[in-house]
Amino acid sequence: MLKTRKTMVIIATVILMSFTCSCQNNNSDSSSETKREKLKFDNAIMDTDSVDVCYSLKLTRKEWTKDSLTDCYTEAFTEFSGQVISKDDLIYDYLGESEDSGKIDDSFYMLYSDTENVSSRYQHFSCYYKSEFNYAGKQISLVGSQEYFSENTDKRIYDKAESCINMVEDRFTGFLSPETYDMFPYRYRTGDKGCFFQYGVKYKDIPFDTSVYVSMDEDNPGTYLSASFAEILIDNENNIRSFTSYNNWDVSETEKYEEILSFDEACEIVEENISEDVVFNVTRADLVYKLIEANDENTFTLYWTAEPCWKFTIDASGIAAFPRIAFLVNAVTGEFESYQLS
Repeated sequence: MLKTRKTMVIIATVILMSFTCSCQNNNSDSSSETKREKLKFDNAIMDTDSVDVCYSLKLTRKEWTKDSLTDCYTEAFTEFSGQVISKDDLIYDYLGESEDSGKIDDSFYMLYSDTENVSSRYQHFSCYYKSEFNYAGKQISLVGSQEYFSENTDKRIYDKAESCINMVEDRFTGFLSPETYDMFPYRYRTGDKGCFFQYGVKYKDIPFDTSVYVSMDEDNPGTYLSASFAEILIDNENNIRSFTSYNNWDVSETEKYEEILSFDEACEIVEENISEDVVFNVTRADLVYKLIEANDENTFTLYWTAEPCWKFTIDASGIAAFPRIAFLVNAVTGEFESYQLS
């Protein structure tokens, strides 16, 4: 079992310190000797189980030859649509003016096709593959907000989601890398003619962060995209109408950790960084790999790094400017960050 350790860190005051009147007030007596709780987990989804080991990771775009990518693409197109597409109908886009001899390298941007009924594309820069039917009148109207899968989820929906996982892993092996990752049901939305499922991806029992988030730090207002999931739109007859995979990476382990901050220590760090007058109702708490986009200064090659972090998601913050937020605590260094979620 992965050990946890106490790390002394100095943490700067963050922007949330100023949001004292916008959040739910804690009405406990300020003279009470009991420590005020600022994070409530009464209805939270908890994915905080111990794991044996975790890592710092480097994720790079999968290495393809033009022939291997073409074969994988046409096979996936046929599995999705039941149609055979000619390789002569495929379009290869490159970032430069020439094809650079047709190589799949940093000059390569996208492979795509657009038939009468099906649109399909693989975008090398962002490591994703997407196919969707273009049938008019076949749209699935989705209702309500997305729900997280939890122990309270209707078993029929959960079983259907797991069935979809098995289906796409069999059909789209080249764009899902099931030998490297484990997929699991993450969120869903129901509709009149089918369901929309979103799947998280785990690397050795720890999921990659699946959020799109914006820094709440005025000095660092960057937007970070953590696309590490598959999305599937399926109709009531279990036909896949749209499929997207974002986890087509090669992974290398750059550092191994057998000791990390405990969940309780992460909670303490969060509470040190938020106002004394607020209470946040946590929607879910997870140990995740936070993805950070990087660029090799020597080769100008895009890649990603991943660090283990404790993540606290609040879907109803009570802050008008930031209705959905997340607190992240680096599980190795104790560094604290706060983000607005999209």
